[in-house]
Amino acid sequence: MSIIGADGEISESRPRACFWVSCSDCPMPTDKINGTADKSVFHDNIANLITPTDINCLAAMQFAVDVRGVKCIVVCGRYGCRGIEFAINDGGGEILGNWLKPIGRTARKYESLLSGIGDKYEKLDALCELNVIEQVVSACRTSVISEVWRRGQKLSVCGLIYNEQNNLIFDLNMRVENNTQLSRNYERAISSFKQRWQLQSDK
Repeated sequence: MSIIGADGEISESRPRACFWVSCSDCPMPTDKINGTADKSVFHDNIANLITPTDINCLAAMQFAVDVRGVKCIVVCGRYGCRGIEFAINDGGGEILGNWLKPIGRTARKYESLLSGIGDKYEKLDALCELNVIEQVVSACRTSVISEVWRRGQKLSVCGLIYNEQNNLIFDLNMRVENNTQLSRNYERAISSFKQRWQLQSDK
């Protein structure tokens, strides 16, 4: 599986051992994306969310970092995610709807940007990208990662998105290696997002 970098270049290299968060609606073909699966930890949930109240995700993350010794956490969304589609259409019922509430908050946060995209399918894909960026931010703010960085352990958190149609993964230019980078690299990722979708401003 190839990865399209933020610079547009294609890399055939496989990611190193990592904690990989993806969507259970379309689990990643992990045999193709990582050559060291014995050290990696994979976690799937609807819409690849990382929330501070999800003890299952946090426990898996801590296991990956403290026991497996991974050096990279990846949040990987996918274009056309049905979980995100349900969220913006108020679908999914009581339990699923409650789980997907962060997607609604993300859609409202970036409403002015998304309004600049006319096609509804492109708008969905754009929201899928923004969700990944937001989940990287959320991951960086968890107690697990904060503690890792506090004790000086090397760990990067990055956001990717998968295109099932061509089997390519795209780098969303959102990578954080310590707390001091979070704000600056978030702004860089949003700037890249605007360029990618040809959005000149928030209006």
